[in-house]
Amino acid sequence: MTNQRLERKANFQAQTFGKVTSLVELKLMVEFIKRLKERLGKTVEQWAGKAMS
Repeated sequence: MTNQRLERKANFQAQTFGKVTSLVELKLMVEFIKRLKERLGKTVEQWAGKAMS
């Protein structure tokens, strides 16, 4: 009986941890993409500026 309870508890914790980790990963990815876009935008502006002059 106690073994099953422990297993269930472990499974639940693993699932919760999995969900939390994927959420954190998702946030990190979004942040990374935002920064990448900003950098790309600046680079494109610089290139456009050089091309215009």
